[in-house]
Parts: sequence; structure tokens; C-alpha cells
Amino acid sequence: MTTAATGLPDRFTTPLYTVTEAARYLDVPASTLAAWTHGHRRNAAGRPEATATSERQSWLGSSLQ
Repeated sequence: MTTAATGLPDRFTTPLYTVTEAARYLDVPASTLAAWTHGHRRNAAGRPEATATSERQSWLGSSLQ
């Protein structure tokens, strides 16, 4: 996505790295980082689901898409 004023990529919506590249820099498996960034939900038997508050969720949703 580009900005109308400059024609340059919008720094807030254009990813700087792919999930694979970022995982390599962070030294975590790409599958783990993908799960974190794409909202993986794990349901352990007998345990309630852990969810973010609406404020935190909206922040995560806007910065990681």
C-alpha cells in the first residue's frame, strides 16, 4: 500500500520482513512466529481460552496484519 501524497510505501501497513525473515532474526521457528502474528488459538483440555483485552486486541490487529 502506498501513500497518496508521496507515492512511497506506507510504513504503517507495508511489512518490512516476511514471517520467515523475521523468525530468522528473532531466532524462533517460523511456524511459532506465524502462529503469534496470525492469531493462533490453542485450546488445552479443561482450561479456559486465554484472550487479549479488546484494547490489546485492537492494537495487535492493526500492527500485525
